[in-house]
Amino acid sequence: MKFRLKRFLSSFLSCLLLCGVVTFTSGASVPAVNLFENQHEAQKLNDLGLYSGTSTSSFQPDLGSTLDRETGVVLLLKIFGTDQEEIKRIDADAILKIFLDASSISSWAKNYIAYAVKIGIVQGLPNGTFGPKVALNGKAFGTLILRQLGYSPEYNDALNTLARRGIITWDEVTELSNNKFTKNDVVGMCFATLTTQNSSGKMLIQSLLDKGKVTEAKVIGVGLQSYISIVSPDPNPTVIPVTSPTVTATSSLIVIGHLGNILIPTSTPNVFSTSTPTATPTATPTATPTATPTATPTATPTATPTVTPTATPTATPTAMASPSATPTATPTATPTVLAVQMELAVQMEQMEQMELAVQMEQMELAVQM
Repeated sequence: MKFRLKRFLSSFLSCLLLCGVVTFTSGASVPAVNLFENQHEAQKLNDLGLYSGTSTSSFQPDLGSTLDRETGVVLLLKIFGTDQEEIKRIDADAILKIFLDASSISSWAKNYIAYAVKIGIVQGLPNGTFGPKVALNGKAFGTLILRQLGYSPEYNDALNTLARRGIITWDEVTELSNNKFTKNDVVGMCFATLTTQNSSGKMLIQSLLDKGKVTEAKVIGVGLQSYISIVSPDPNPTVIPVTSPTVTATSSLIVIGHLGNILIPTSTPNVFSTSTPTATPTATPTATPTATPTATPTATPTATPTVTPTATPTATPTAMASPSATPTATPTATPTVLAVQMELAVQMEQMEQMELAVQMEQMELAVQM
């Protein structure tokens, strides 16, 4: 909120506004210069429905007008979103009779002033009057703002308190204390108050939203959405299902034995399984000769030995058990990769021993024949 340029240029720019344009020597013309720094704030308050100006057909903020005390009270209550129905129902005459000049209060302002007296933000002048036509000053209006926020300020310290709360600057404290007070000043101070906390710690704009005096869309439209809690639900919510991931680690081992055989396990062990793996042995290969060469000397020995030695070695590499017993693996409660590998190494060693035994039997058969 800035007021200094208005103070310095008001007389000069007022003359320009009478003409409607600023004309240069070249003959070109431009639109009239905006006289008041709080023109945009006035428009935002109007967009929120808190400030209507002086016209019913178009927005005329009338920022250059000075204010008397009764006009200032009415403006404050409207900008703070006071319930109009409650103001209409109030017994103004019964409340205002405490003032010696109650009869001089304008009819359009009586209910507002009576309401302000009822809630404690208006106390009147020391001489027992309200002074409805007395010029409003910055200290008096600052006092009204702070009382409306729930505080109890001192009249002479009101502007300093507003500066400490960031509603006005310290330079403006001096200006508002010594210069006439206009609607431009009212608009600037009130708009800055929207983003100030009241005595309960809530932003004024949030309080107005909670009471239904402004809408969320309007608050967003004037750029004050960062000072409120957005509660509108998403019309198209995105539902992301949450599932528990399953982690399974497996180990695929290809082992090359001492005899050059490639040993591939028939199933892939799950290293995180808690069950006890059991090796299932295949049939134990046993070489059985079908003929004895000494029984019939005239028989041809080449036909008999071809059956046994060729069939036996083919089933041997896939065997995973010892011919003498059925091996069982008993791992710990939670087998690890190392335990599985050790188990496979043991089985591989047993298989190689079996393979050597078969080869020895084949050699003995060859010698006998």
